[in-house]
Amino acid sequence: MASQTGHDMNLANFRTGITACTYFGTGYNPANTILTLTAMNAMASDCQTKLNDLRNALPVLKDKMGDRAAVFEETMLMLARIVAAHGASSTNTALKKEVKRLVRQMRGRRAKALPKTPDGEPTEDQISAVNTGYEDRASDFASILATLTIDTEYKTNQDDLKLTALAGRVTLLQDANSGVRNAHAPVTNARAERDAAFYLNMVNMVDTALMMKQEVKSTYGTKSPQFKQVSGLKFWRPKR
Repeated sequence: MASQTGHDMNLANFRTGITACTYFGTGYNPANTILTLTAMNAMASDCQTKLNDLRNALPVLKDKMGDRAAVFEETMLMLARIVAAHGASSTNTALKKEVKRLVRQMRGRRAKALPKTPDGEPTEDQISAVNTGYEDRASDFASILATLTIDTEYKTNQDDLKLTALAGRVTLLQDANSGVRNAHAPVTNARAERDAAFYLNMVNMVDTALMMKQEVKSTYGTKSPQFKQVSGLKFWRPKR
Protein backbone atom coordinates (compact mmCIF):
# COMPACT_ATOMS: atom_id res chain seq x y z
CA MET A 1 0.00 0.00 0.00
CA ALA A 2 1.29 3.44 -0.83
CA SER A 3 2.42 5.62 2.02
CA GLN A 4 -0.01 8.25 3.28
CA THR A 5 2.87 10.35 4.61
CA GLY A 6 4.95 10.62 1.44
CA HIS A 7 4.30 11.22 -2.23
CA ASP A 8 0.55 10.54 -2.07
CA MET A 9 0.06 12.89 0.85
CA ASN A 10 2.06 15.61 -0.90
CA LEU A 11 -0.29 15.44 -3.85
CA ALA A 12 -3.38 15.19 -1.65
CA ASN A 13 -2.33 18.30 0.30
CA PHE A 14 -1.56 20.16 -2.92
CA ARG A 15 -5.06 19.37 -4.19
CA THR A 16 -6.51 20.52 -0.85
CA GLY A 17 -4.71 23.84 -1.25
CA ILE A 18 -5.98 24.21 -4.81
CA THR A 19 -9.53 23.53 -3.66
CA ALA A 20 -9.22 26.17 -0.94
CA CYS A 21 -7.88 28.74 -3.42
CA THR A 22 -10.74 27.93 -5.78
CA TYR A 23 -13.31 28.76 -3.09
CA PHE A 24 -11.56 32.04 -2.30
CA GLY A 25 -12.98 33.27 -5.60
CA THR A 26 -11.64 36.36 -7.35
CA GLY A 27 -9.78 37.40 -4.22
CA TYR A 28 -7.16 34.80 -5.07
CA ASN A 29 -5.44 36.54 -7.97
CA PRO A 30 -1.70 35.71 -8.04
CA ALA A 31 0.69 37.71 -10.20
CA ASN A 32 2.85 34.63 -10.63
CA THR A 33 1.25 32.59 -13.43
CA ILE A 34 2.61 29.37 -11.92
CA LEU A 35 0.18 29.89 -9.03
CA THR A 36 -2.96 30.36 -11.09
CA LEU A 37 -5.69 27.79 -10.60
CA THR A 38 -5.36 26.64 -14.19
CA ALA A 39 -1.62 26.08 -13.86
CA MET A 40 -1.85 24.34 -10.50
CA ASN A 41 -4.69 22.05 -11.60
CA ALA A 42 -2.69 21.06 -14.67
CA MET A 43 0.34 20.37 -12.47
CA ALA A 44 -1.71 18.25 -10.06
CA SER A 45 -3.11 16.24 -12.95
CA ASP A 46 0.36 15.66 -14.39
CA CYS A 47 1.71 14.60 -10.99
CA GLN A 48 -1.13 12.12 -10.56
CA THR A 49 -0.28 10.60 -13.94
CA LYS A 50 3.37 10.29 -12.97
CA LEU A 51 2.42 8.69 -9.66
CA ASN A 52 0.12 6.21 -11.39
CA ASP A 53 2.76 5.30 -13.99
CA LEU A 54 5.19 4.27 -11.26
CA ARG A 55 2.49 2.50 -9.28
CA ASN A 56 1.57 0.47 -12.36
CA ALA A 57 5.18 -0.41 -13.21
CA LEU A 58 6.22 -1.66 -9.76
CA PRO A 59 3.92 -4.73 -9.58
CA VAL A 60 5.22 -5.95 -12.96
CA LEU A 61 8.78 -5.75 -11.65
CA LYS A 62 7.89 -7.52 -8.41
CA ASP A 63 6.13 -10.30 -10.34
CA LYS A 64 9.21 -10.84 -12.51
CA MET A 65 11.41 -10.88 -9.42
CA GLY A 66 9.14 -13.49 -7.87
CA ASP A 67 9.29 -15.65 -10.99
CA ARG A 68 13.07 -15.36 -11.00
CA ALA A 69 13.33 -16.33 -7.33
CA ALA A 70 11.32 -19.50 -8.01
CA VAL A 71 13.57 -20.55 -10.92
CA PHE A 72 16.73 -19.96 -8.91
CA GLU A 73 15.39 -21.75 -5.84
CA GLU A 74 14.66 -24.80 -7.98
CA THR A 75 18.16 -24.62 -9.43
CA MET A 76 19.80 -24.39 -6.02
CA LEU A 77 18.08 -27.63 -5.02
CA MET A 78 19.74 -29.37 -7.99
CA LEU A 79 23.32 -28.53 -7.00
CA ALA A 80 23.88 -31.48 -4.65
CA ARG A 81 22.57 -33.89 -7.30
CA ILE A 82 24.87 -32.39 -9.92
CA VAL A 83 27.91 -32.85 -7.67
CA ALA A 84 26.84 -36.42 -6.90
CA ALA A 85 26.27 -37.28 -10.57
CA HIS A 86 29.69 -35.87 -11.41
CA GLY A 87 31.31 -37.83 -8.59
CA ALA A 88 29.60 -41.04 -9.70
CA SER A 89 30.76 -40.82 -13.31
CA SER A 90 34.11 -39.02 -13.45
CA THR A 91 37.59 -39.81 -12.24
CA ASN A 92 38.91 -36.33 -13.08
CA THR A 93 39.78 -35.04 -9.63
CA ALA A 94 40.66 -31.52 -10.75
CA LEU A 95 37.37 -30.97 -12.57
CA LYS A 96 35.36 -32.45 -9.71
CA LYS A 97 37.06 -30.05 -7.32
CA GLU A 98 36.26 -27.15 -9.63
CA VAL A 99 32.58 -28.07 -9.81
CA LYS A 100 32.44 -28.32 -6.01
CA ARG A 101 34.16 -24.93 -5.71
CA LEU A 102 31.65 -23.33 -8.06
CA VAL A 103 28.77 -24.90 -6.16
CA ARG A 104 30.11 -23.56 -2.87
CA GLN A 105 30.51 -20.14 -4.48
CA MET A 106 27.00 -20.21 -5.87
CA ARG A 107 25.56 -21.23 -2.51
CA GLY A 108 27.58 -18.56 -0.75
CA ARG A 109 26.07 -15.76 -2.79
CA ARG A 110 23.08 -14.36 -0.99
CA ALA A 111 19.98 -13.90 -3.11
CA LYS A 112 18.61 -10.92 -1.24
CA ALA A 113 14.92 -10.20 -1.04
CA LEU A 114 13.63 -6.68 -1.57
CA PRO A 115 13.58 -4.90 1.80
CA LYS A 116 10.25 -3.64 3.06
CA THR A 117 9.99 0.13 2.89
CA PRO A 118 7.37 2.41 4.47
CA ASP A 119 5.84 3.30 1.12
CA GLY A 120 6.29 -0.13 -0.47
CA GLU A 121 8.66 1.35 -3.03
CA PRO A 122 12.17 -0.17 -3.15
CA THR A 123 14.95 2.24 -4.08
CA GLU A 124 17.10 1.89 -7.20
CA ASP A 125 20.09 0.88 -5.05
CA GLN A 126 18.07 -1.83 -3.32
CA ILE A 127 16.84 -3.27 -6.62
CA SER A 128 20.36 -3.20 -8.08
CA ALA A 129 21.80 -5.01 -5.05
CA VAL A 130 19.23 -7.78 -5.41
CA ASN A 131 19.85 -8.08 -9.14
CA THR A 132 23.61 -8.38 -8.72
CA GLY A 133 23.27 -11.49 -6.56
CA TYR A 134 21.14 -13.25 -9.14
CA GLU A 135 23.38 -12.25 -12.05
CA ASP A 136 26.36 -13.71 -10.18
CA ARG A 137 24.52 -16.97 -9.47
CA ALA A 138 23.57 -17.35 -13.12
CA SER A 139 27.22 -16.86 -14.06
CA ASP A 140 28.29 -19.50 -11.54
CA PHE A 141 25.82 -22.03 -12.93
CA ALA A 142 27.01 -21.37 -16.48
CA SER A 143 30.57 -22.05 -15.26
CA ILE A 144 29.43 -25.32 -13.68
CA LEU A 145 27.98 -26.37 -17.03
CA ALA A 146 31.17 -25.34 -18.86
CA THR A 147 33.26 -27.44 -16.47
CA LEU A 148 31.02 -30.49 -16.86
CA THR A 149 31.07 -30.07 -20.63
CA ILE A 150 34.85 -30.38 -20.87
CA ASP A 151 34.81 -33.47 -18.65
CA THR A 152 34.22 -36.23 -21.20
CA GLU A 153 33.60 -38.70 -18.38
CA TYR A 154 30.53 -36.90 -17.07
CA LYS A 155 27.53 -39.17 -17.67
CA THR A 156 24.09 -39.49 -16.10
CA ASN A 157 20.79 -41.16 -16.85
CA GLN A 158 18.89 -38.42 -15.01
CA ASP A 159 17.29 -36.37 -17.77
CA ASP A 160 17.33 -33.08 -15.85
CA LEU A 161 21.07 -33.47 -15.11
CA LYS A 162 22.19 -34.16 -18.67
CA LEU A 163 24.26 -31.48 -20.36
CA THR A 164 21.48 -30.49 -22.74
CA ALA A 165 19.05 -30.04 -19.83
CA LEU A 166 21.62 -28.07 -17.82
CA ALA A 167 22.22 -25.85 -20.85
CA GLY A 168 18.48 -25.24 -20.97
CA ARG A 169 18.54 -24.30 -17.31
CA VAL A 170 21.32 -21.79 -17.91
CA THR A 171 19.02 -20.21 -20.48
CA LEU A 172 16.15 -20.23 -17.95
CA LEU A 173 18.30 -18.39 -15.42
CA GLN A 174 19.49 -15.87 -17.98
CA ASP A 175 15.95 -15.31 -19.26
CA ALA A 176 14.71 -14.81 -15.69
CA ASN A 177 17.34 -12.14 -15.14
CA SER A 178 16.51 -10.53 -18.48
CA GLY A 179 12.84 -10.43 -17.53
CA VAL A 180 13.69 -8.53 -14.37
CA ARG A 181 15.99 -6.13 -16.22
CA ASN A 182 13.29 -5.43 -18.79
CA ALA A 183 10.72 -4.78 -16.07
CA HIS A 184 13.16 -2.64 -14.08
CA ALA A 185 13.69 -0.11 -16.87
CA PRO A 186 10.09 1.25 -16.83
CA VAL A 187 10.27 1.54 -13.02
CA THR A 188 13.50 3.54 -13.25
CA ASN A 189 12.04 5.86 -15.87
CA ALA A 190 8.71 6.28 -14.08
CA ARG A 191 10.44 7.00 -10.77
CA ALA A 192 12.67 9.61 -12.39
CA GLU A 193 9.67 11.34 -13.99
CA ARG A 194 7.70 11.23 -10.72
CA ASP A 195 10.58 12.68 -8.74
CA ALA A 196 11.18 15.41 -11.32
CA ALA A 197 7.54 16.49 -11.33
CA PHE A 198 7.19 16.37 -7.54
CA TYR A 199 10.59 17.59 -6.36
CA LEU A 200 13.32 18.27 -8.92
CA ASN A 201 12.06 20.30 -11.87
CA MET A 202 12.73 24.02 -11.88
CA VAL A 203 8.97 24.33 -11.41
CA ASN A 204 7.93 21.37 -9.27
CA MET A 205 4.87 20.51 -7.21
CA VAL A 206 6.28 20.92 -3.71
CA ASP A 207 7.87 24.29 -4.44
CA THR A 208 4.65 25.43 -6.10
CA ALA A 209 2.59 24.31 -3.11
CA LEU A 210 4.81 26.23 -0.70
CA MET A 211 4.62 29.32 -2.91
CA MET A 212 0.85 28.99 -3.02
CA LYS A 213 0.75 29.10 0.77
CA GLN A 214 2.84 32.27 0.72
CA GLU A 215 0.54 33.80 -1.89
CA VAL A 216 -2.49 33.17 0.33
CA LYS A 217 -0.63 34.60 3.30
CA SER A 218 0.35 37.76 1.41
CA THR A 219 -3.17 38.24 0.06
CA TYR A 220 -5.25 37.63 3.18
CA GLY A 221 -2.84 37.95 6.12
CA THR A 222 -1.41 35.59 8.70
CA LYS A 223 -4.49 35.52 10.95
CA SER A 224 -7.04 35.26 8.18
CA PRO A 225 -9.41 32.29 7.92
CA GLN A 226 -8.18 31.82 4.35
CA PHE A 227 -4.58 31.36 5.42
CA LYS A 228 -5.61 29.04 8.23
CA GLN A 229 -7.07 26.72 5.60
CA VAL A 230 -3.70 26.21 3.94
CA SER A 231 -1.12 26.98 6.62
CA GLY A 232 -1.31 23.50 8.13
CA LEU A 233 -0.71 21.67 4.86
CA LYS A 234 2.56 19.73 5.13
CA PHE A 235 4.87 18.84 2.28
CA TRP A 236 7.65 16.27 2.49
CA ARG A 237 10.80 15.79 0.41
CA PRO A 238 12.61 12.46 0.15
CA LYS A 239 16.22 12.39 1.30
CA ARG A 240 18.79 12.49 -1.50
